[in-house]
Amino acid sequence: MIHVAVIAREKSWFDQIITQIPSLPISFRWFENCSVFFKNQELEDWQLIYLISDRFDLLQEELVQVKEQIPEIPVLCTVPKLRQSQRQLLHQLGAKEVFPWPVTRQEMKYFFKSYPEFFIAKAEEDQYDFIGQLDFVDGVELLRSFCTKENTGILTFNWDERNGRIEIQNGQIVHAAYRQLDPLTSVLV
Repeated sequence: MIHVAVIAREKSWFDQIITQIPSLPISFRWFENCSVFFKNQELEDWQLIYLISDRFDLLQEELVQVKEQIPEIPVLCTVPKLRQSQRQLLHQLGAKEVFPWPVTRQEMKYFFKSYPEFFIAKAEEDQYDFIGQLDFVDGVELLRSFCTKENTGILTFNWDERNGRIEIQNGQIVHAAYRQLDPLTSVLV
């Protein structure tokens, strides 16, 4: 599992990125700016930092701040209307990869699959495809990804005061619970 810190002023940009990511063992966390990230950076063992901005000058400042504080962590950058000279400058400042905004699913898939060192599992996490909390994800897509492989586990869905769970064994749904509904209705809800 890799842990990616996404620093983006607008949460909607974060939401767009995480819906583009193919089903890989990646945990994302959103931070509004570098200050918030630096205050909370000990929350995870970050393998990657992803900076998203609508302005090149702000992105450049954030990249410099991040590389000064934690130079060993690779940084991805995304900004609209990117010129070649700007791309070169971001690479000189330490960006691992630079994507123009909006980022396509193919670009993200290519990037993450081209760096297999991010996916070298830690000994205690070897058995997991996914772990952690996802703030924004299409539940059907998540369920489909679990059922297309021979996965075994429990998906727990929480929204407001409502809770549900789906138990999967070898890629098959074996039980579901939501309120007092029968298992089939629970899955559909």
